[in-house]
Amino acid sequence: MNNRHALCCQVPISVLNGIAQELERQGIGRDVWLQGSEVSSAMLDDPSASLSAVTHLRLIGHAMTLSNCPHLGLLVGHRQTPSNWGVLGYAINCCATVRDALLMGARYNRLASTFNRFELHEHGATASWVATPMMDFGQTLHFIMEFEFASFCRAAALLVGDTQSLLELNFSYAAPAHAALYADYMGVPVRFAAPRNQAVLRSSGLSLPILQGSPLNMGLAARLCEEQLSRQTGRDDLESQIRSLLLAALPEACPNADEVARTLNMTARTLRNRLAERGTHFQLILDQLRKQVACSELSLTRAKVEHIAWRVGFQDAPGFRRAFKRWTGLTPHEYRQRAQAGAQ
Repeated sequence: MNNRHALCCQVPISVLNGIAQELERQGIGRDVWLQGSEVSSAMLDDPSASLSAVTHLRLIGHAMTLSNCPHLGLLVGHRQTPSNWGVLGYAINCCATVRDALLMGARYNRLASTFNRFELHEHGATASWVATPMMDFGQTLHFIMEFEFASFCRAAALLVGDTQSLLELNFSYAAPAHAALYADYMGVPVRFAAPRNQAVLRSSGLSLPILQGSPLNMGLAARLCEEQLSRQTGRDDLESQIRSLLLAALPEACPNADEVARTLNMTARTLRNRLAERGTHFQLILDQLRKQVACSELSLTRAKVEHIAWRVGFQDAPGFRRAFKRWTGLTPHEYRQRAQAGAQ
Protein backbone atom coordinates (compact mmCIF):
# COMPACT_ATOMS: atom_id res chain seq x y z
CA MET A 1 0.00 0.00 0.00
CA ASN A 2 1.22 3.51 -0.85
CA ASN A 3 2.55 5.11 2.35
CA ARG A 4 0.63 8.36 1.89
CA HIS A 5 -2.57 6.39 1.22
CA ALA A 6 -2.01 4.17 4.26
CA LEU A 7 -1.51 7.19 6.51
CA CYS A 8 -5.00 8.41 5.56
CA CYS A 9 -6.71 5.06 6.19
CA GLN A 10 -9.14 4.93 9.09
CA VAL A 11 -8.16 2.89 12.17
CA PRO A 12 -10.45 2.02 15.13
CA ILE A 13 -9.62 4.02 18.26
CA SER A 14 -9.23 1.22 20.85
CA VAL A 15 -5.45 1.66 21.10
CA LEU A 16 -5.95 5.38 21.81
CA ASN A 17 -8.48 4.54 24.50
CA GLY A 18 -5.90 2.24 26.10
CA ILE A 19 -3.26 4.98 25.96
CA ALA A 20 -5.67 7.45 27.57
CA GLN A 21 -6.25 5.06 30.46
CA GLU A 22 -2.52 4.50 30.96
CA LEU A 23 -1.76 8.23 30.87
CA GLU A 24 -4.50 8.82 33.45
CA ARG A 25 -2.83 6.24 35.72
CA GLN A 26 0.30 8.38 35.42
CA GLY A 27 -1.63 11.52 36.35
CA ILE A 28 -1.80 12.92 32.81
CA GLY A 29 -5.29 14.05 31.82
CA ARG A 30 -6.89 13.60 28.44
CA ASP A 31 -7.18 17.37 27.97
CA VAL A 32 -3.40 17.71 28.16
CA TRP A 33 -2.78 14.85 25.75
CA LEU A 34 -5.43 15.85 23.19
CA GLN A 35 -4.72 19.60 23.28
CA GLY A 36 -4.23 20.97 19.79
CA SER A 37 -5.67 17.89 18.07
CA GLU A 38 -9.04 17.43 16.37
CA VAL A 39 -9.83 14.54 18.72
CA SER A 40 -12.28 14.92 21.61
CA SER A 41 -12.29 12.94 24.84
CA ALA A 42 -15.78 11.66 24.03
CA MET A 43 -14.54 10.24 20.73
CA LEU A 44 -12.11 7.98 22.60
CA ASP A 45 -15.06 6.38 24.40
CA ASP A 46 -17.03 5.70 21.22
CA PRO A 47 -16.40 2.05 20.19
CA SER A 48 -17.54 2.80 16.62
CA ALA A 49 -15.15 5.73 16.15
CA SER A 50 -12.11 5.62 13.90
CA LEU A 51 -9.37 8.09 13.04
CA SER A 52 -6.75 8.32 10.33
CA ALA A 53 -3.52 6.44 10.85
CA VAL A 54 -1.52 9.67 10.76
CA THR A 55 -3.65 11.09 13.60
CA HIS A 56 -2.97 7.91 15.58
CA LEU A 57 0.78 8.26 15.00
CA ARG A 58 0.80 11.90 16.10
CA LEU A 59 -1.14 11.14 19.29
CA ILE A 60 1.01 8.09 20.06
CA GLY A 61 4.16 10.18 19.65
CA HIS A 62 2.76 12.89 21.93
CA ALA A 63 1.78 10.29 24.53
CA MET A 64 5.32 8.87 24.48
CA THR A 65 6.66 12.34 25.24
CA LEU A 66 4.16 13.16 27.98
CA SER A 67 4.50 9.86 29.82
CA ASN A 68 8.30 9.89 29.78
CA CYS A 69 7.92 6.11 29.86
CA PRO A 70 10.02 4.36 27.21
CA HIS A 71 8.03 1.12 27.47
CA LEU A 72 4.59 2.69 27.12
CA GLY A 73 3.72 0.25 24.32
CA LEU A 74 4.39 -2.71 26.60
CA LEU A 75 2.22 -1.23 29.34
CA VAL A 76 -0.73 -0.52 27.06
CA GLY A 77 -0.45 -3.77 25.11
CA HIS A 78 -0.19 -5.91 28.24
CA ARG A 79 -3.53 -4.55 29.48
CA GLN A 80 -5.34 -5.45 26.26
CA THR A 81 -7.71 -8.41 26.15
CA PRO A 82 -9.74 -9.86 23.27
CA SER A 83 -12.75 -7.94 24.57
CA ASN A 84 -10.98 -4.74 23.47
CA TRP A 85 -11.27 -5.95 19.87
CA GLY A 86 -15.06 -5.81 19.79
CA VAL A 87 -16.79 -8.24 17.45
CA LEU A 88 -13.41 -9.54 16.28
CA GLY A 89 -12.55 -10.45 19.87
CA TYR A 90 -15.83 -12.34 20.15
CA ALA A 91 -15.12 -14.17 16.89
CA ILE A 92 -11.62 -15.17 18.01
CA ASN A 93 -12.96 -16.37 21.35
CA CYS A 94 -15.47 -18.59 19.52
CA CYS A 95 -12.76 -20.35 17.51
CA ALA A 96 -12.02 -24.02 18.13
CA THR A 97 -8.22 -23.90 17.89
CA VAL A 98 -5.30 -21.49 17.90
CA ARG A 99 -4.96 -21.94 14.13
CA ASP A 100 -8.61 -20.97 13.64
CA ALA A 101 -8.15 -17.94 15.90
CA LEU A 102 -5.06 -16.70 14.05
CA LEU A 103 -6.68 -17.14 10.65
CA MET A 104 -9.74 -15.28 11.92
CA GLY A 105 -7.51 -12.46 13.18
CA ALA A 106 -5.60 -12.25 9.90
CA ARG A 107 -8.79 -12.13 7.86
CA TYR A 108 -10.54 -9.42 9.86
CA ASN A 109 -7.68 -7.48 11.43
CA ARG A 110 -9.04 -4.26 9.87
CA LEU A 111 -11.70 -4.39 12.58
CA ALA A 112 -9.02 -4.07 15.27
CA SER A 113 -6.83 -1.11 16.13
CA THR A 114 -3.79 -2.27 14.20
CA PHE A 115 -1.29 -0.72 11.82
CA ASN A 116 0.10 -4.00 10.50
CA ARG A 117 -1.00 -6.72 8.13
CA PHE A 118 -0.81 -10.12 9.86
CA GLU A 119 -0.16 -13.47 8.25
CA LEU A 120 0.25 -16.99 9.58
CA HIS A 121 3.09 -19.00 7.99
CA GLU A 122 3.51 -22.70 8.74
CA HIS A 123 6.83 -24.39 8.05
CA GLY A 124 7.51 -27.81 9.50
CA ALA A 125 7.91 -27.93 13.26
CA THR A 126 7.42 -24.18 13.68
CA ALA A 127 5.04 -21.50 12.54
CA SER A 128 5.26 -17.71 12.55
CA TRP A 129 2.74 -14.92 13.08
CA VAL A 130 4.21 -12.13 10.96
CA ALA A 131 3.40 -8.43 11.31
CA THR A 132 4.08 -6.39 8.17
CA PRO A 133 3.88 -2.59 8.64
CA MET A 134 1.43 -0.87 6.31
CA MET A 135 3.22 2.48 6.59
CA ASP A 136 6.35 4.20 7.91
CA PHE A 137 5.91 4.37 11.69
CA GLY A 138 8.78 6.79 12.25
CA GLN A 139 9.41 7.47 15.95
CA THR A 140 6.42 5.33 16.98
CA LEU A 141 7.83 2.04 15.64
CA HIS A 142 8.85 0.71 19.07
CA PHE A 143 5.50 1.59 20.64
CA ILE A 144 3.47 -0.05 17.88
CA MET A 145 5.41 -3.31 17.82
CA GLU A 146 5.52 -3.47 21.61
CA PHE A 147 1.76 -2.90 21.71
CA GLU A 148 1.02 -5.47 19.00
CA PHE A 149 3.07 -8.29 20.49
CA ALA A 150 2.42 -7.57 24.17
CA SER A 151 -1.32 -7.74 23.41
CA PHE A 152 -0.73 -10.89 21.32
CA CYS A 153 1.01 -12.63 24.24
CA ARG A 154 -1.64 -11.44 26.67
CA ALA A 155 -4.38 -12.80 24.40
CA ALA A 156 -2.54 -16.12 24.04
CA ALA A 157 -2.40 -16.53 27.81
CA LEU A 158 -6.10 -15.76 28.18
CA LEU A 159 -7.35 -17.79 25.24
CA VAL A 160 -5.17 -20.88 25.68
CA GLY A 161 -4.13 -20.71 29.33
CA ASP A 162 -0.40 -20.17 28.84
CA THR A 163 2.26 -19.13 26.32
CA GLN A 164 4.32 -22.34 26.36
CA SER A 165 3.90 -22.85 22.62
CA LEU A 166 5.55 -19.50 21.93
CA LEU A 167 9.24 -19.97 21.23
CA GLU A 168 10.52 -16.50 20.44
CA LEU A 169 9.56 -12.97 19.48
CA ASN A 170 11.52 -11.21 16.73
CA PHE A 171 11.77 -7.47 16.21
CA SER A 172 13.29 -5.78 13.18
CA TYR A 173 14.92 -2.94 15.12
CA ALA A 174 17.94 -2.77 17.41
CA ALA A 175 17.46 -3.52 21.10
CA PRO A 176 16.14 -0.41 22.90
CA ALA A 177 17.45 0.70 26.28
CA HIS A 178 14.52 -1.03 28.00
CA ALA A 179 14.98 -4.31 26.09
CA ALA A 180 15.10 -6.35 29.32
CA LEU A 181 11.46 -5.45 29.98
CA TYR A 182 10.26 -7.22 26.82
CA ALA A 183 10.68 -10.68 28.30
CA ASP A 184 9.19 -9.48 31.60
CA TYR A 185 5.98 -8.33 29.95
CA MET A 186 5.71 -11.00 27.26
CA GLY A 187 7.21 -14.00 29.02
CA VAL A 188 8.99 -15.14 25.85
CA PRO A 189 12.63 -14.92 24.68
CA VAL A 190 13.20 -11.94 22.39
CA ARG A 191 15.58 -11.36 19.48
CA PHE A 192 16.25 -7.90 18.04
CA ALA A 193 17.65 -6.78 14.66
CA ALA A 194 15.75 -9.69 13.09
CA PRO A 195 14.62 -9.81 9.43
CA ARG A 196 10.97 -9.28 10.39
CA ASN A 197 8.61 -8.64 13.27
CA GLN A 198 7.04 -11.94 14.24
CA ALA A 199 6.11 -14.44 16.91
CA VAL A 200 7.61 -17.90 16.39
CA LEU A 201 5.68 -20.83 17.85
CA ARG A 202 5.57 -24.60 17.75
CA SER A 203 3.35 -25.85 14.95
CA SER A 204 1.81 -28.29 17.42
CA GLY A 205 0.52 -25.29 19.37
CA LEU A 206 -1.74 -24.36 16.47
CA SER A 207 -3.96 -27.32 17.34
CA LEU A 208 -4.44 -26.28 20.96
CA PRO A 209 -8.07 -25.59 21.86
CA ILE A 210 -9.37 -22.14 22.73
CA LEU A 211 -10.50 -22.50 26.35
CA GLN A 212 -13.87 -20.83 25.87
CA GLY A 213 -14.20 -21.77 22.22
CA SER A 214 -17.66 -22.22 20.77
CA PRO A 215 -17.26 -23.83 17.33
CA LEU A 216 -21.04 -23.86 16.95
CA ASN A 217 -20.97 -20.04 16.92
CA MET A 218 -17.87 -19.63 14.72
CA GLY A 219 -19.94 -19.23 11.58
CA LEU A 220 -22.20 -16.66 13.23
CA ALA A 221 -19.18 -14.75 14.56
CA ALA A 222 -17.57 -14.69 11.12
CA ARG A 223 -20.80 -13.34 9.60
CA LEU A 224 -20.87 -10.59 12.23
CA CYS A 225 -17.32 -9.66 11.27
CA GLU A 226 -18.27 -9.65 7.58
CA GLU A 227 -21.25 -7.42 8.29
CA GLN A 228 -19.21 -4.95 10.34
CA LEU A 229 -16.44 -4.92 7.75
CA SER A 230 -19.03 -4.32 5.04
CA ARG A 231 -20.58 -1.45 6.99
CA GLN A 232 -17.16 0.01 7.70
CA THR A 233 -16.16 -0.29 4.05
CA GLY A 234 -19.48 1.04 2.81
CA ARG A 235 -19.39 3.99 5.20
CA ASP A 236 -15.89 4.95 4.14
CA ASP A 237 -16.11 3.87 0.51
CA LEU A 238 -17.06 7.17 -1.13
CA GLU A 239 -14.68 9.24 0.97
CA SER A 240 -11.94 6.64 0.43
CA GLN A 241 -12.47 6.82 -3.33
CA ILE A 242 -12.21 10.60 -3.22
CA ARG A 243 -9.07 10.48 -1.07
CA SER A 244 -7.52 7.92 -3.42
CA LEU A 245 -8.26 10.09 -6.46
CA LEU A 246 -6.81 13.16 -4.76
CA LEU A 247 -3.71 11.29 -3.57
CA ALA A 248 -3.12 9.91 -7.06
CA ALA A 249 -3.39 13.41 -8.55
CA LEU A 250 -1.20 15.25 -6.04
CA PRO A 251 1.11 17.05 -6.44
CA GLU A 252 0.89 17.47 -10.23
CA ALA A 253 -2.78 18.44 -10.18
CA CYS A 254 -5.58 18.82 -7.71
CA PRO A 255 -8.96 17.97 -9.25
CA ASN A 256 -11.97 19.98 -8.17
CA ALA A 257 -15.31 18.57 -7.05
CA ASP A 258 -16.78 18.60 -10.57
CA GLU A 259 -13.81 16.65 -11.96
CA VAL A 260 -13.96 14.10 -9.16
CA ALA A 261 -17.71 13.67 -9.67
CA ARG A 262 -17.20 12.97 -13.38
CA THR A 263 -14.50 10.40 -12.56
CA LEU A 264 -16.94 8.68 -10.18
CA ASN A 265 -19.67 8.72 -12.87
CA MET A 266 -22.04 11.02 -11.01
CA THR A 267 -23.09 14.63 -11.19
CA ALA A 268 -21.52 17.26 -8.96
CA ARG A 269 -24.89 17.71 -7.28
CA THR A 270 -25.15 13.99 -6.49
CA LEU A 271 -21.64 14.04 -5.05
CA ARG A 272 -22.49 17.03 -2.85
CA ASN A 273 -25.69 15.37 -1.63
CA ARG A 274 -24.04 12.04 -0.86
CA LEU A 275 -21.26 13.75 1.06
CA ALA A 276 -23.78 15.90 2.92
CA GLU A 277 -25.58 12.73 4.01
CA ARG A 278 -22.27 11.70 5.63
CA GLY A 279 -21.88 15.08 7.32
CA THR A 280 -18.99 16.22 5.18
CA HIS A 281 -18.17 18.03 1.92
CA PHE A 282 -15.50 17.95 -0.77
CA GLN A 283 -13.36 20.84 0.51
CA LEU A 284 -13.28 19.36 4.01
CA ILE A 285 -12.03 16.01 2.64
CA LEU A 286 -9.38 17.81 0.58
CA ASP A 287 -8.27 19.93 3.54
CA GLN A 288 -8.12 16.90 5.86
CA LEU A 289 -6.07 15.00 3.30
CA ARG A 290 -3.68 17.89 2.77
CA LYS A 291 -3.33 18.32 6.53
CA GLN A 292 -2.65 14.61 7.10
CA VAL A 293 -0.01 14.41 4.38
CA ALA A 294 1.61 17.70 5.45
CA CYS A 295 1.73 16.67 9.13
CA SER A 296 3.28 13.34 8.14
CA GLU A 297 5.92 15.06 6.01
CA LEU A 298 6.75 17.56 8.76
CA SER A 299 6.94 14.86 11.44
CA LEU A 300 8.75 12.11 9.56
CA THR A 301 10.94 13.91 6.99
CA ARG A 302 13.30 16.88 6.73
CA ALA A 303 11.70 18.19 3.55
CA LYS A 304 11.57 21.97 3.15
CA VAL A 305 8.24 23.70 3.70
CA GLU A 306 8.26 24.81 0.06
CA HIS A 307 8.52 21.18 -1.06
CA ILE A 308 5.75 20.07 1.29
CA ALA A 309 3.53 22.90 0.01
CA TRP A 310 4.07 21.57 -3.52
CA ARG A 311 3.42 17.96 -2.41
CA VAL A 312 -0.03 18.85 -1.10
CA GLY A 313 -1.05 20.93 -4.10
CA PHE A 314 -0.33 24.54 -3.09
CA GLN A 315 1.12 26.91 -5.66
CA ASP A 316 3.19 28.81 -3.11
CA ALA A 317 4.54 28.37 0.40
CA PRO A 318 2.82 31.44 1.93
CA GLY A 319 -0.60 30.05 0.96
CA PHE A 320 0.32 26.70 2.49
CA ARG A 321 1.54 28.34 5.70
CA ARG A 322 -1.74 30.24 6.09
CA ALA A 323 -3.78 27.08 5.48
CA PHE A 324 -1.66 25.00 7.86
CA LYS A 325 -2.05 27.60 10.62
CA ARG A 326 -5.82 27.50 10.06
CA TRP A 327 -5.86 23.66 10.24
CA THR A 328 -3.65 23.20 13.30
CA GLY A 329 -3.24 26.53 15.07
CA LEU A 330 0.52 26.23 14.46
CA THR A 331 2.92 27.29 11.74
CA PRO A 332 4.67 24.44 9.88
CA HIS A 333 7.90 25.37 11.70
CA GLU A 334 6.21 25.27 15.12
CA TYR A 335 4.57 21.94 14.30
CA ARG A 336 7.88 20.41 13.21
CA GLN A 337 9.60 21.66 16.37
CA ARG A 338 6.98 19.98 18.54
CA ALA A 339 7.21 16.76 16.53
CA GLN A 340 11.01 16.73 16.83
CA ALA A 341 10.81 17.42 20.58
CA GLY A 342 8.48 14.45 20.91
CA ALA A 343 10.92 12.19 19.09
CA GLN A 344 13.77 12.93 21.49
